Amino acid sequence: MAKEHNQTIVMVTHDESLATYANKIVHIHDGHIEKIVEVNKNENEKNS
Repeated sequence: MAKEHNQTIVMVTHDESLATYANKIVHIHDGHIEKIVEVNKNENEKNS
């Protein structure tokens, strides 16, 4: 939905199952970015 409306949603969670909905996951530890993971999904997976 965010892509359709050209919007960005920022979600902060410790729940890895919720993080899988993201297109990009940023891992932060003690205020520093440790890694950024691009999540590649096809459209069928996003809409299921």
